[in-house]
Amino acid sequence: MTNLKGSQMGSGGWAQYPIPNTQYPIRSTRWTGLGVVLLALAACTEQKAPPPALSSADLAECFADGTEDPWRPGADVELTGTPAEWAPLSAGGLVAFGEGIIAYDRHAGSVHLIRSLTEPADSFGRLGQGPGEFASPGNRVLSTPGVEWIDLFQDTLAVLDGREVQLFRTDGTFLSRLRSFDDAAGHMQVSRRVRRVPGGVVLDLEPWEGRRGPGGEVPPRQFDLWAIRNDAERLWSLSLPALPVSRDGGTYHGVNEADPLWDLSGPCFIVSDGATPRLFVGRIDRRGVDTIQIELPPVRTSLPRDDESREMLQQLGVRASTLPAPSARRRVLDMVIDPAGWAWILPVQERLPDGRVTVGRMALRSGHTLTDTVPVFPKTFGAPGVLWGWAAPDSLGDQRLVRVSLRPAR
Repeated sequence: MTNLKGSQMGSGGWAQYPIPNTQYPIRSTRWTGLGVVLLALAACTEQKAPPPALSSADLAECFADGTEDPWRPGADVELTGTPAEWAPLSAGGLVAFGEGIIAYDRHAGSVHLIRSLTEPADSFGRLGQGPGEFASPGNRVLSTPGVEWIDLFQDTLAVLDGREVQLFRTDGTFLSRLRSFDDAAGHMQVSRRVRRVPGGVVLDLEPWEGRRGPGGEVPPRQFDLWAIRNDAERLWSLSLPALPVSRDGGTYHGVNEADPLWDLSGPCFIVSDGATPRLFVGRIDRRGVDTIQIELPPVRTSLPRDDESREMLQQLGVRASTLPAPSARRRVLDMVIDPAGWAWILPVQERLPDGRVTVGRMALRSGHTLTDTVPVFPKTFGAPGVLWGWAAPDSLGDQRLVRVSLRPAR
């Protein structure tokens, strides 16, 4: 068992504990009361022995040791706003590049290199079907917030348009198209994130929510991580509770329903089911897996209760009485790993009066944990001490992309 013991923190802190690898053999294992089934490394399901736990050498290869913490929020911060046209609904993701960022506008099918917030951006791409062009993602994808469809590895940019991934140089030079992942994987659902790896990308896929079993039953949700290179390879599967069924017979995916979250760090992936206080950690080459249980920071929740949701929908003329309670209640809104090996966890919460949010941060190699408040939850990390994210909505409901410079605490 990997030694990831963390100390119990005091008031306002959070703790994490190791879970023996024997709790999730290759066969499906259901944790009673949690409603979560882990299908560990689906590509290895024919093996009789479970994959080994992550070793100390694995952790050293996957994560920095956490002794360096250049993005730790300090006493003072400096925020710089961006032009108002950067709206989060059309944003398809951000990736830091030098002193600026590269942003993908999934609505317009264009990529923008923002070297300075005071200068025009260099842009490339357009809607279309040819090389270097991006398919229109459709209304379903445009209504899905928070997707991150762009990533940078060395000097190669990977951009997902909701159907396939294309690779570019940072100057916009088209390099290649990867195999269409819906054809390769045999099913398609809106991916929330893409990460560039040598030779291809890793992305998440789910079967369409409207599918039914042979008897008309709603099957469990299945969250898969796939590596898309010359061929498609499923790395990991997480089976989640089936979506609830409303009185009209359709499945209901409400705002309180948990969604999986994931990120990469070196040769390892980290997955949260969004509902339970645990992280699943595994190697992309499938040589080891492990589970870390965490305690989320204590915060005041911001998601509406089920009765509040029904009342709001009734005011809009929706038959809210037909809407069921979530199968797995959302507790985690977002997760990202910084270059120093710290996992940033954003629990469901109400923003503080000054617009800040509370985050839990864990050094994944050592297990050291902290609770901090930040002006924005990071979407990408720049130079040490610099991060980018979306500010709290203003009085008109508009959001601004901001650059945050974190100064060390005095």
